[in-house]
Amino acid sequence: DGDAPPADAPEDGEAPPSDAPANGAADAPKPQDAPTNAACDDASCEGLATEECMVKLDGIVATMADDSRLNLQMHFMGADQICSDIEDGECLSRLDAYRSELGDNTRLQMLMSACSEAASAVEEEAELVVGEDAPPADGDAPPSDGDA
Repeated sequence: DGDAPPADAPEDGEAPPSDAPANGAADAPKPQDAPTNAACDDASCEGLATEECMVKLDGIVATMADDSRLNLQMHFMGADQICSDIEDGECLSRLDAYRSELGDNTRLQMLMSACSEAASAVEEEAELVVGEDAPPADGDAPPSDGDA
């Protein structure tokens, strides 16, 4: 009599996960098994707080394929000196190490600048190759004015 714990105290001492604060980190891109073609641009952080932007950009970079990440990081200030006269693989390793050594504010500024520059370069390239991602005109879609 009186040995039972109070009804509102969990036996294992852990709060249910629904009590966790919503800090926005759940919305950040998650590293995946296969690299993605996710990219960033000057609008990637619109409306986000500085910390949320940093998490988002780090997540995007973490999920990029090696060639995309190299292309992005070559827009870092000083990348041309870091990578002068070395192969792409070694260049990528050095730029990854360089990025990881930067403080948060510097890394954020470098990534935002690189994202903006890389996106501009991609847009210029895309203007040369119009409609590459468009489905073929004779696609498999059924006619819209069929048996109505």
